[in-house]
Amino acid sequence: MLLRSQAKIPEADIQSITRINKQYGEAFAKNDSTLFLYCYATDACVHAPNAPALCGEKMLLLFYKAAHNTGMRNIVFTTANWYGYTGDYVTEQGTYRQFDANNAPIGAGKYLVVWYSGRSSPEQGSCTDAGFIFTSSSPSISCSTNAIDSSRMCFFSTGKPCSRSAKGSSPAPPRSCCCSGSPPRQ
Repeated sequence: MLLRSQAKIPEADIQSITRINKQYGEAFAKNDSTLFLYCYATDACVHAPNAPALCGEKMLLLFYKAAHNTGMRNIVFTTANWYGYTGDYVTEQGTYRQFDANNAPIGAGKYLVVWYSGRSSPEQGSCTDAGFIFTSSSPSISCSTNAIDSSRMCFFSTGKPCSRSAKGSSPAPPRSCCCSGSPPRQ
């Protein structure tokens, strides 16, 4: 059941958010980081589990690449509620499911998105994600994190440890790997 905040959210904004939520998944299926960035305001932040806030386009791209490297090729968002509609902002609450290239589930969790209305870019539509907070329903993995060294971030905990190959070789990490750049803390 979809509940809405007391202030009526315009249908055009709901349609725009629904379109952007679908576009988010399409960006992974098409390996299109530009399409992914169109989902966000330029100063947006992603608050991923076990990682510092990732703010701005450079950090959003880091997040995209790390998520894509886990094998994620689609994500489906299901809205559960809307909060605090002001005309400029609204918060969306819901659940998500992640899928690999074979459409097999690889993750699930809960999220909050703060949406901003009023983007002028046609690619971005009338609403843009200003902030995204999510938590995984999978067991947590503790990876080395450092706000300055952005190559040591942990994303999409899958319950399996990250592994890196021997020094000098760098094959792609397995899709279950949660870390980009470092092994998990013991």
